[in-house]
Amino acid sequence: MKFGTFIRLLVGILLFFGGIGIWNSRLSFDSETILRSRIPDRLQMISAGRTADLEDVCEIAKSGRGWVLFVLDATLTNDNQFRTFFETAEERVGLWVEYDAGLLRLGLGLGPDSIDSNLGIPIRFVRNKERINVLIGVKQEETRVVSNSLDVRTAWPGDLAPIWQCDSVQFADNSRELTEGHKCQSCDIRLRYATGSNIAELDSLLNSISNVRRLSVRSWSGTALSVAGGLVILNLFPRLRRSSRANTRSIR
Repeated sequence: MKFGTFIRLLVGILLFFGGIGIWNSRLSFDSETILRSRIPDRLQMISAGRTADLEDVCEIAKSGRGWVLFVLDATLTNDNQFRTFFETAEERVGLWVEYDAGLLRLGLGLGPDSIDSNLGIPIRFVRNKERINVLIGVKQEETRVVSNSLDVRTAWPGDLAPIWQCDSVQFADNSRELTEGHKCQSCDIRLRYATGSNIAELDSLLNSISNVRRLSVRSWSGTALSVAGGLVILNLFPRLRRSSRANTRSIR
């Protein structure tokens, strides 16, 4: 094999496998490291089996003077069992996360005076058993949900509904039912919250955690590099075959 052909083959292999590596890294999502570096002292844990009254905390978001962030870690299972993971109020006038028919979603209760009493945000379709991390940021004009390959904003219809409540924050487990009468079998839930007075801080934090843009860039760049490497290798096949035949004849 000629030296130039060898170099081109090496470049093609590096491009091909480098592209595969970039493509495989597209779903990297490390929210915990960023949370610990940005707001380590403000993350508060919700205790298992207890109900927390966070109305004063959520009032900061309601009034437009700041934000509140809920961080949910839980295990998802794809089956036909309805599950409620957590809620912020005993009636559906707060936030809640639930699973039904393969779909994990966030519910926003807007109160009985709203045209639509509830607003739902799909989080992900559950295909396999997996561990998930969901961040739910609330400020006066919108709710933003960030998870692996998800970053969606939903505007509140007008001002944040005055009836929106945060006085009964709790999560379910194998024996604990929430308002709708559903447990959360094998969910292994951890629920935390944080708050702040600088509204721009929430966007900056969630922007640094969101991997949606990185996912798109790595998907396209990884695919492009792999295709380019594959084409380089394929274009070398005729030369490699000719070189192999020439070596065979010289041996004979």
